[in-house]
Amino acid sequence: MHQSEPANPPRQPEHAGEPELDLPADFRCAKCGYPSGASASVVCPECGRAATRREVDAGERRLAYIEEWERSGVAGAIWRWLVVVVVYAAGAAVVGQKPWALVVVPVALAAALGLSVNAGWVVARLQVEELRAYTRVLWQRTLWRLHLPWLVAPAFVAIAVLVGLIDLWGGAEADGVYWLVVMAGLGMWMIGCLVVFVGWWTGYVRLRASGAPGHTHLGASEAAAFVLGLVMLAGASGIGFLAGTVAAEGVADWLGIVWLMDLMDEF
Repeated sequence: MHQSEPANPPRQPEHAGEPELDLPADFRCAKCGYPSGASASVVCPECGRAATRREVDAGERRLAYIEEWERSGVAGAIWRWLVVVVVYAAGAAVVGQKPWALVVVPVALAAALGLSVNAGWVVARLQVEELRAYTRVLWQRTLWRLHLPWLVAPAFVAIAVLVGLIDLWGGAEADGVYWLVVMAGLGMWMIGCLVVFVGWWTGYVRLRASGAPGHTHLGASEAAAFVLGLVMLAGASGIGFLAGTVAAEGVADWLGIVWLMDLMDEF
């Protein structure tokens, strides 16, 4: 019985030793960058390098990673960021007793997020053409880790409450306890920022290598990602510190601790 041929049969090797692979249409040679996916052979017509199964699989992973983000990841990320911005603004307005925070905080956070996302275009532009879309999506999907220092604000509130309770119970001794707690808190904050950055960077490099096994070296794109990652982390830390100071001042006002309010004003 006659059987019909498959609609898209895998490409057959043109000479002995050439691997049998079905290259994606957008596949590029890992050595020279030639768009060999459009050729009839898995051997690059430009430099003669044969594509490997590992590279083809990596290309499929990149495509799936991008499609998943564009299909559902972007919308989910936008909703999560909106919730964070609303909660942050409401917290600063209520706990910090600053009504203007309902306007200033969302604008500041939106600007920080916008700059962070757009930094991904710079990082991607410095990447080889084959990896630009993947690099941009990789940056956007891992960006949230660099904004974790925003969470330092609740720590400031906890410190202010602790110091306020000690002040109510122990009087003047609270001043010394305050500085002890603050120094410990700042130390944990710095260590936390270091852990956040190391965790983000190692994850970024690992995912980048997983999606591009044919490009093992780290180049200008990765250098830009490293520098811009540090800038994003510093900005997020500053936002968290300022928000925490405002919130701590509001708690001090609630508890009626004048010296703590004056100290927060100095910051």
